[in-house]
Amino acid sequence: MNKSPLFAVFPIALLSLAGCSGGDQATASGLSATSSATAAATASAKSSASATATPTAKPTAKPKADRKPPKGYTALRADLEKKCPIEAKDTNVEQKEAAAKALECLRKKMIADLDAVLLPLKKKDETKFKALMKEQAEWNRNVEVACRLEEERFWVDLKTGLRDDGTMRSYPYMGCIDKAYTERILLAQSLASGKLDPLVKRIGEVDADGLAVENEMKALRSTADAFVLAPPKEEDGMAVADWKTISADVEKVQTAVANMAKSTCDTWPDLSKALGKECVLKVGRYYYVQGQTPNAGRE
Repeated sequence: MNKSPLFAVFPIALLSLAGCSGGDQATASGLSATSSATAAATASAKSSASATATPTAKPTAKPKADRKPPKGYTALRADLEKKCPIEAKDTNVEQKEAAAKALECLRKKMIADLDAVLLPLKKKDETKFKALMKEQAEWNRNVEVACRLEEERFWVDLKTGLRDDGTMRSYPYMGCIDKAYTERILLAQSLASGKLDPLVKRIGEVDADGLAVENEMKALRSTADAFVLAPPKEEDGMAVADWKTISADVEKVQTAVANMAKSTCDTWPDLSKALGKECVLKVGRYYYVQGQTPNAGRE
């Protein structure tokens, strides 16, 4: 299987510990990248990666919310990598454990920044608060499904309908979760500060990739439906992908993106004004790339 630098969120030196197939097949242990957004009411997203052990991370202090607007995505990523570093390990299994630990740190940071947006609204504007809580719950569910798809897209052969596997298992999923958390933190910090320029800029930066992912989802659903009707034959060393689940997951992502884009534009008039008549379209594309990539890391 060909690999490209798919996990821009993970240093390539760390990924070199994992081959593409054979050898150590263990996945990230207990990657409880629970996407619970705020302590009040959110759905938890349980990792689709198979667990082999549970990381025993030491309790850490509750991260503080940043009320200043982010300088931009690149600067935010650099800052988050310092706050939630991925420690280099000697084995693939240990490296996945370290990545899972960093993701949990990032999740807590995301929750703190989301709380800075949501909690003040609970007293000031209950209607808006409830709308945003509903949106965040849908975002949580969507990220789990979208990142599960990112993992599948890395392994499946769209021509044969078969699925490979190897020591890279769970890295696409974790990279997707990492990217999604980062994008959500940028959105939360922008909204909390009242300075929307960084968010508007980021939405523009990823518009082309968002359109590409949207088109990939349409094509994947069509391919999946075709393989459901005419299942491929299993070959040695390969398994038939679960095309029925893949099709259902794509539909869930498409529905969630449409719902969230409308909710975001309706709930934040200033953002809607900044993006103009195409707010729903542009925000929808932004949601498509909150985790997913156009080629799922494959060449």
